[in-house]
Amino acid sequence: MSSVKFSYIAGFWRRSFAFLIDLLLVGGFCWSTIRLLSNFLHQFPVISIFIGYFFVVLYFGLLNSHLHSGQTFGKQLLKIRVADTHGKDLAVIPSLLRSAILFAPSCLISLSGYFPILLLSELFNLLLACLQILLIYFYIFNRQNRRSIHDFVAGSMVINLKKDDQEQQVPEMWPKHKIFAALITLVGLGIGISSFNLFDRNNTVEIKKLKNSQPEIIHVKRISETEEESEAQLILFDVQINDLTKLNNSFFAQEFADHLQILEPQLINDSSNISILLSTRLQFGLASSMDLNMYSVKKTQQGLKVVEEISTVNF
Repeated sequence: MSSVKFSYIAGFWRRSFAFLIDLLLVGGFCWSTIRLLSNFLHQFPVISIFIGYFFVVLYFGLLNSHLHSGQTFGKQLLKIRVADTHGKDLAVIPSLLRSAILFAPSCLISLSGYFPILLLSELFNLLLACLQILLIYFYIFNRQNRRSIHDFVAGSMVINLKKDDQEQQVPEMWPKHKIFAALITLVGLGIGISSFNLFDRNNTVEIKKLKNSQPEIIHVKRISETEEESEAQLILFDVQINDLTKLNNSFFAQEFADHLQILEPQLINDSSNISILLSTRLQFGLASSMDLNMYSVKKTQQGLKVVEEISTVNF
């Protein structure tokens, strides 16, 4: 057991409120950044994800290290701090690593939309989901020392600033927590793997061609479903673009429909109902935004014609 002089393990609620304060501060900054630099960030959505993640890691990593006595602004208000297992201030590198692990699931989740292979995208999401489950599990149920995955890796813990004349001991975690965490992770992996929805290999080329047909397109996903009663095939093309001005531009949607008719003519028949969902998605750190515009595709003698169904919706 490690000893911690003049310190107590910080409780669940105190840590949670401190974390909430920091989330509001950092999240507010990230949201303001998206609003102010929206047009620029949409041009480089992947870079935006990494820069936002880097900012969040720097905020928590540097302030939770010895550079700021192990305290973010939230921890200062709640009178707690991050320390190593001996009660000393945490070094910068372990503190940055601690923050990188803690915020990877929330700050990198949008990255999966940019993988060229769907299987890699789903595996990445599954790994982030398992990491998030483990972080939450240990944070809630490890009542002995309140350490979670990021604390185990960084050799850290969160303690109160209250002092006592006696040296305090760091309680050991209940050993069976590791077994329960492993079982929960295996169940999550099993559910995730069983739900993988792989595209038909024959359609991979067409999807790539549609993606490359217009420079503003980031990726195209085709989602199909057949109605049991009418046997009509409902086909939705989820088209993510990097230009907000094209979102409610019917000419842009019409151009996509024209390419669709050339590249996937087998889909154009009386039993298929085709829709195009144009979207712009952006994440910067703890904030994200999404704008959607839906078009239905009508079959005419002159070819396909797009009709706007839903005007721009912002999330």
